[in-house]
Amino acid sequence: MVMTDHFDKYRQYVFRIEIAVNTVQRKVKVVRLTCLRAFKRNHLIQLSLTTADRGFLHISD
Repeated sequence: MVMTDHFDKYRQYVFRIEIAVNTVQRKVKVVRLTCLRAFKRNHLIQLSLTTADRGFLHISD
């Protein structure tokens, strides 16, 4: 599962992500993704979660 959001080029967002990890099945699940505050810059927010034991949150300009 890959989710990528492109926001407008005049703002950037700061997110808080809360995840739950099932150590038996080694699955990662997003519980909550909240926007904390916005700035005047562009950000690409790419959230990539797999059904393995890895979860990546990549934020870049």
